[in-house]
Amino acid sequence: MPDATTANLALPLLQAAQAQKHVTHNEALVGLDTLVQLAVLDKDLTAPPAGPAEGDRYLIAGASPTGAWSGWAGRVVRYQDGAWRSFVPRPGWLAFVADEADLYTYAGGTWASFRTTLTAFQNLTRLGLGTTADATNPFAAKLNKALWTALTTGEGGTGDLRYTLNKQAPGNTLSLLLQTGFSGRAEIGLTGDDDLRLKVSADGSTWREALRVDRSTGGLDLAAAEASAAVAATVDLGGLGALKVALTGTGTVTSFGTVPNRLRLLRFTGAATLTHNATSLILPGGATLVTAAGDTAVATSDGSGNWRVVDYVRASGKPLAGPAAAEITDAGTTGRAVLTAADAGAAAVALGLGPNFRNRLRNAAFAINQRARSGTVTLAAGAYGHDGVKAGASGATYTFAVSGLDTALTISAGSLVLPIEAAMIEGGIYTLSHAGTAQARVWQGGGAAGSGSYAACPLTVAGLSATTQTNVEFSAGTVLRPQFEPGTASTVFERRPIDAELALCQRYFETNYKTGVAPGSAVNINPDMCQYAHPSGGFGQYITFNVRKRAAPSLTLYDANGASGKVTYYTNTWNNGGDISAVGMSEVGIYVQSNISGAMQTALMFAVSAEI
Repeated sequence: MPDATTANLALPLLQAAQAQKHVTHNEALVGLDTLVQLAVLDKDLTAPPAGPAEGDRYLIAGASPTGAWSGWAGRVVRYQDGAWRSFVPRPGWLAFVADEADLYTYAGGTWASFRTTLTAFQNLTRLGLGTTADATNPFAAKLNKALWTALTTGEGGTGDLRYTLNKQAPGNTLSLLLQTGFSGRAEIGLTGDDDLRLKVSADGSTWREALRVDRSTGGLDLAAAEASAAVAATVDLGGLGALKVALTGTGTVTSFGTVPNRLRLLRFTGAATLTHNATSLILPGGATLVTAAGDTAVATSDGSGNWRVVDYVRASGKPLAGPAAAEITDAGTTGRAVLTAADAGAAAVALGLGPNFRNRLRNAAFAINQRARSGTVTLAAGAYGHDGVKAGASGATYTFAVSGLDTALTISAGSLVLPIEAAMIEGGIYTLSHAGTAQARVWQGGGAAGSGSYAACPLTVAGLSATTQTNVEFSAGTVLRPQFEPGTASTVFERRPIDAELALCQRYFETNYKTGVAPGSAVNINPDMCQYAHPSGGFGQYITFNVRKRAAPSLTLYDANGASGKVTYYTNTWNNGGDISAVGMSEVGIYVQSNISGAMQTALMFAVSAEI
């Protein structure tokens, strides 16, 4: 026989007249035992393992094996009789790799995973994932999660993913059926025609159509069964799960709940009192209203769960408020504005008379913040935060948020006092109102320690003494657009020009720091600081205030580093920490003098306070 081994497995063949034939025969048996039903322990080792067992088999997939395996890259190896033996694979060989539970194929000089090279299944009649598919459900999957993701452009795809489902004709059904315990609860799709429908069921047998989208027009049709809720302090409209709600009975409603982003169509069956809240239950006209049987309303909640009645129609046909300006056709523009003005102040504005300063509070919009308070503001008793706002006797902690022209203060601890100078109080009856949630009290006298009980606003206070400092004090909650004015009625918030409001605030406090920079902060010498050139060594300067102060103020000077009581001066370079030799001040200005050797220019920052 010309060949000494077999053609495929390279097994040794017995030769004619061969001595010790059993050796060759046994070697062939070992080869068969190794390669038939080939299953190896591992394929990723690059050197023989320690302590192998007789008959252990491995694939050497690495390119550069070492030790007893050196030079055997790609081969099948077996441990036999205390030594390793290798077998050169042929294309098409299969090997099961035990530690991966995967089947590998030898092709092109490398071993490849059967799973990774399997790329197509065609014309399967059934496929079950984690379960058994049957004739009714030829594709069945039993699993907890599933993912469909687009093939990206970097992988040769388009980045899009469109899941296409097709039915034969309009009269057929194409839908997604959602079940609980294999009993239908919801179905969405093209059921019986080509309109998109959503149906629901409580028992899997009786179905109700909730939504339909017309295939031709895109028109949306909703089924809106009316739910019923008894009038109570809180009627949780969002929790009812119905678009239409009938509110039955009588009583007072102070809340519609806190479920966000809901729309409700309301119908009232009797006299209920809806209580206006500027934040959580906003009613037309900003006032509490009493319903009547047959009245209807549209209410919506925002992302925070605050509700607003955006439309209200009385069964009687009567309007909730008087005509709007556009509805008055027998008057000019100015006349319409005057006729529809909320109060005398608004009428004065319409007539071009400007604000009448009826609000005795300064900086009531909290737009002026000369001390540059930020974040969470914590104040000791009597210390000022925003202009015209100081802490009460127990101190105060508050935050603030700007929305459009308004700034809202939120008091989380202590109280905030808004003092009013004695010269602003005529005496008698005053009304306090605001659009926040904090309760308030009004008291007269100096300092930060108030008296009396807090109460909800609007709050009318009688018997105030004339020409006496008066204080409005707010407890925990939000403070928004406070107004303290003579009389028994609260009127529309008076918004004064910003320059006029700043001038009012600078009567009590003024600084030459830029807006948003707190007094005592480090600044740039150029261009932030007031600079004065003078003869070497001698400096004297009178600085006039923007606004005459309520009284002679206290003064704090700062150098460019923010050191108090110091100035910045120039010799051959700019220096900080210069001393002041004399200071004089009055309600209209300050005089500063220094004698710094060699100084040719002096720069300074200041803050003056005549607060009450």
